[in-house]
Amino acid sequence: MANSLLTTWFSLLLLLAIPAGATPPRAALLAQAGSDPIIYSCNNLYGTAKDRDLVAAHRSGWVEFGNGAFTPTLIHFVNRIVRNPPARTRLLEPPVLVLMPGDTVTILHNVDRNTFQFKGRHQAELDFCVRLWRGALSLDGMSVGLGEPVDGDSTITYHDTVIRNLANRKHLTQYLQLWQRLRLEGDARLAQLRRTPGIRPEVAACLGRQIRLRLFSMLLSPLLPSSRRDTLRTPPDAYRDTVAAQWRGVLAMQALPAAASQGVGWALSQYAEYQCVLARQYPAAGASYKMAKQLFSGFHRAWVCYLILEDGQQRQNLSYYIQDYARWVKPHDEFLKVLRGGPPVPLRSYPHAAFSDSLVSPVGSPRHLTDLLAAYRGKVILLDLWASWCVPCREEIPLSIAAAKRYGKRGLVVLYLSIDEDPTAWRGALKQLPAGAGLQYRFIRPGSSAFRQEFDVRSVPRYMLLDRRGTVRNPNSLRPGDVRFGTLVEELL
Repeated sequence: MANSLLTTWFSLLLLLAIPAGATPPRAALLAQAGSDPIIYSCNNLYGTAKDRDLVAAHRSGWVEFGNGAFTPTLIHFVNRIVRNPPARTRLLEPPVLVLMPGDTVTILHNVDRNTFQFKGRHQAELDFCVRLWRGALSLDGMSVGLGEPVDGDSTITYHDTVIRNLANRKHLTQYLQLWQRLRLEGDARLAQLRRTPGIRPEVAACLGRQIRLRLFSMLLSPLLPSSRRDTLRTPPDAYRDTVAAQWRGVLAMQALPAAASQGVGWALSQYAEYQCVLARQYPAAGASYKMAKQLFSGFHRAWVCYLILEDGQQRQNLSYYIQDYARWVKPHDEFLKVLRGGPPVPLRSYPHAAFSDSLVSPVGSPRHLTDLLAAYRGKVILLDLWASWCVPCREEIPLSIAAAKRYGKRGLVVLYLSIDEDPTAWRGALKQLPAGAGLQYRFIRPGSSAFRQEFDVRSVPRYMLLDRRGTVRNPNSLRPGDVRFGTLVEELL
């Protein structure tokens, strides 16, 4: 009891030590009395956050949520390899925790038994992370369920070398059967996550995404070569179909705000490597960069290409590709600054000029886009970009009206921006819209719009979500008619 009270008071003192006005607050990792030291790490959007730090008696760990941090964020503890010939050498993988700003977690770790106990205010979340760790589908390292001998040595297991080097379609089909069993476990974990009370919605959403991303990563793993000595294989149709089905789920995650999308960037990078293999190209950094540049657009194109170049330049000279990157990444040049050795900067801040377009109302009143957005700051804003000649746009407008009615009292407002060149056609279309689509404006010069260029608006319908501070959180949102659209709005509200 005394130790428990001491830990509680220590936690309170540490939280009081957080600088006043810090935004957002940090999360704290504390070692309980008798806990062995443990090393942890976490990453931010740029993959450059605190790499490793130690939690031990009288040494607390801190998780910062600035500089493009993910919220929630994953905390990884360092793996240990236990060599004990002639017994099997084992890779001991610790749990992965999910923390939010302001969280405090105390840790009791026994290094000899490889046990972990976590205590905190949100105990249900910590317990779920531990249960996930004890199953075959962990969120880190190589799953126990995929343990294989390394290079023919049966004393070394839980490593993926042999799986990566399987040389024929037959073995890949066998691997797919094993993966399907892990997918069923993943489905069971997702169902368990939905049934578990006491888990915050943000954390539940994060854990659900990470389970799906982990399955996707494990699915691609055996096809991606680990060195140029590996043979590039052509996967069987069943494998390619499975990847395509899983990819649709990953693709949908691009609609989330970047700060909520931990793991998505690396999943997209892996998919670019997978496409290289299908094209019979070894997925070196240069080839993966070029493939990602073709596959993706907007923010995710800039992000994934950055991750590939940042990781690749640790091993080879990529100056040619970095120069190419500099030519087109200007709207997201914070990535270029970090790539060239600068410090991480806060998540994307769009230039003021991007919102300086001139608009006109149906009665002919001029309005700057900047002023229009400023007028609704403090609300979550959905921008609905449409045109009179776009049938899907007009079919979706009743659904955006319904979203405004559902969430309007809680702070959602919908602004309709037309890219019509012909003002007469626009006014004619307005007369045919249902009641409720009242906040209508048209770009006066849609063809030369700085806003459309900044956000790569090449087609409509197009939807964008801004948070209460006026920050663009989702530049390419799901349609209001998508069943997942409400989740995006709920997160911002």
